[in-house]
Amino acid sequence: MPKKKILITGAYGIVGSVCYNYFIQDDTYDVYGLGRRNVPSARVTENIDIKIPDDHFFMADLTNADQIAEAVAGMDTVIHLAACPDGEGEWETVLEANVNGNWNVLDACVKAGVKRILYASTIMVNWGYWDIEPYSFIQKKELDKIPADYELIDRNSPTMPTSYYASTKILGEALARTISRNEDISILCLRIGGVQGDDKISRNSYPGSIWCSTGDICDIIKRMVEAPDDLKYDLFFGISNSDYPIVDLSHEKEVLGYVPKSKAEDHYSD
Repeated sequence: MPKKKILITGAYGIVGSVCYNYFIQDDTYDVYGLGRRNVPSARVTENIDIKIPDDHFFMADLTNADQIAEAVAGMDTVIHLAACPDGEGEWETVLEANVNGNWNVLDACVKAGVKRILYASTIMVNWGYWDIEPYSFIQKKELDKIPADYELIDRNSPTMPTSYYASTKILGEALARTISRNEDISILCLRIGGVQGDDKISRNSYPGSIWCSTGDICDIIKRMVEAPDDLKYDLFFGISNSDYPIVDLSHEKEVLGYVPKSKAEDHYSD
């Protein structure tokens, strides 16, 4: 049986690098990478050792449609992680990569006959919930105010972006739904939580409720890659366990069999 050809965009980023190293351990996959440079990004921690062979790497910019078309040709699955991740950037900062560049990837995949795209969205599309009780109590660490029973958010909850970056990801989710409806392609979206290459989380950074371990993010991505072919569109969260969750992961368990193995409170570095 021929190997499944997978292209990971943003392969030298945090999630891209751990996913690349994860997938190359399985000889049922033929794994390629794409990026603007062939060295790890500044956000990749020293414990991650990654080197993609030249014959399996595409040096490309998302805004260059010809380069993207060349890279996706012949691929079975594209794991589209590349983006401008500036959560505080102005519209002009995120527009080219996250809107125009994302369109180039989606459009090229359709034209090339790619069977499935995994589109990397972000938990930040729900960031506004931190301003609402009881979720605000979790963020402020006012744990005594958290009720014993509170409603968790899921894929059907209204989005509440607080940045242009997150807004571009909502647009990406909408494009994924539209394209998968109109074209012969499956596009599955993943709202990725906070991933750190060393699996450590600071109590002063962001709530553990939206953290995801490298092991869990690789697990759910593989489950999405291997999901039934007739799953044309869906939306999932890539989150680990926490004592104070904000996301309901029952849909992920029901559709993908995903049950996170890591727990945020076991990975605090301070």
